[in-house]
Amino acid sequence: MKKIYITIIIMLILIILCLCYFYKKKSYLKYTTVNVNLDKENKISSIDDEHKNIVKIYFPITNYPKLDQKIEKEIEKHVKEFKDGISNYSIQRDIYYTLYINYDRYDYKNYISIVLNIEIFLGGAHPDHIIKTIVFDKDKNKIITIDDLIKKNKNILNELSDISREKLRENEKFSNSQFNLDMFNDGTKPIHDNYTNFAFTDKGLKLYFSYYQIAPYYYGSTSIIIPYKDLKLKEWLSVTL
Repeated sequence: MKKIYITIIIMLILIILCLCYFYKKKSYLKYTTVNVNLDKENKISSIDDEHKNIVKIYFPITNYPKLDQKIEKEIEKHVKEFKDGISNYSIQRDIYYTLYINYDRYDYKNYISIVLNIEIFLGGAHPDHIIKTIVFDKDKNKIITIDDLIKKNKNILNELSDISREKLRENEKFSNSQFNLDMFNDGTKPIHDNYTNFAFTDKGLKLYFSYYQIAPYYYGSTSIIIPYKDLKLKEWLSVTL
């Protein structure tokens, strides 16, 4: 009987040790949500010193349900990516893993353009930077994408490519002899994926080029503004914008 008790105790100790090991290996996030003027902005902030994770997220409240749902869905996607990333690592590390998200907002006529700036660090030489734009037509209650622009003008990608290359070349960092021309040309080719991030602003159509899209990481992200009058979209602009 005594041997049975000893065996049971040993088994319980082993189970407890296994559970403790699993708990330590599992990185997780604890969020504290702070409302900052709820009708305009929300903030999610978390500093988890025990597990060395920092999360700071700012996002707008537009009071347009379809747009707000799209923004939240995009943020949730990157939060999941971050959580999945840290779950693959032991908490025994000397650096903090971080997720930072903030935004810019542009209002032009019946359009709201939200630009999410996302920075994720899960180790390595530097953080990953992502730019994601969301454009919303208030009158039509619709999310606007590059596909909508293409439907109105099948030649728009060629126009955006030509103007982008011209304007980017005005920047000194894209005109020196050491610049990677192949990378630049690939990132400005008239293809769908190169022009998915844009915003309607008072000054014109703002285009965003992400890290590594047209130049190496140390060049950073780049944006240009194309005045609406420079776009060969007069017929489309008069109807849509």
